Amino acid sequence: AKFSIIAVDPNGKREDLKGVQWSLVKVERNYQWYRSNNSWNYEAVSLTKAVANGAVDLKADGEATVSLPVDWGRYRLEVETADPDGPATSYDFD
Repeated sequence: AKFSIIAVDPNGKREDLKGVQWSLVKVERNYQWYRSNNSWNYEAVSLTKAVANGAVDLKADGEATVSLPVDWGRYRLEVETADPDGPATSYDFD
């Protein structure tokens, strides 16, 4: 999987952002069966497993690229800054 990462301000203008952390997690979904009121029901239970992580500096005049080999399955790329109030995003893909 290959991703291009950019940073934009609230007006959509690209900006520099240093030390952006990214992580790739594999999302595994299992189903838990249970009996309630004489009928069987199920609920999905999602588990995540860290696959890779790193950091990139984002430039207003370009894109940072993250390229990672993935096997079959569901994954999520998470991108955030060290600032708890800073920008963050994630992207789920199969």
